[in-house]
Amino acid sequence: MGNEKHFYSQYDRYQGGTFRMGERHDAILTVPAPYATDDSVQIDVDAILGQKSASDAIYGVSCWNHEAHNHSTSAFLFYFTRTGAQIVLWDDTKGASHVLRKTTWSGVLSPAPARNHVRVLCLQRTHHGAPVAELGMSVNGHVLTKIYRKGGSSASWTTGDRVGLLVGLTGSDVFYDNFVITGDCKGSSC
Repeated sequence: MGNEKHFYSQYDRYQGGTFRMGERHDAILTVPAPYATDDSVQIDVDAILGQKSASDAIYGVSCWNHEAHNHSTSAFLFYFTRTGAQIVLWDDTKGASHVLRKTTWSGVLSPAPARNHVRVLCLQRTHHGAPVAELGMSVNGHVLTKIYRKGGSSASWTTGDRVGLLVGLTGSDVFYDNFVITGDCKGSSC
């Protein structure tokens, strides 16, 4: 956390107390937090877009963050922008980025000071005897899902014990609030 050359991530007094994040160059910043289980998790958070945030800024949440084999970061990421959303895997081998699902939209995100409610689900299940990641994101009620299997031609992935908030691209600015993690989601309890 802090105000660094390329990014900032710090608590802010805005709207009674929020966590502010921004990127000053063309990169993705994730700030992970432990949640102590690696099977299934639900993440809820409100995102308030910064008034001067770049029009192409990326906002989002990550789940199952952990160290990849080459010491980079591995995680499933849920990006949303003013023009769409993506579910992305940073693989377990090299942290390489793989877009798993994407959609386009317009008019989904509300400008500041309105709150945009985000819910992310990362559920590890078994499908036909093999592990799968059931992944879902809802932004203001607009949903994007993906079931991603383990093995075969799929990029390598595994679960981890952290979740995170993220922001990306030059000029991005967002305030996160009401961050709630629910772990060990079973069946329809998420």
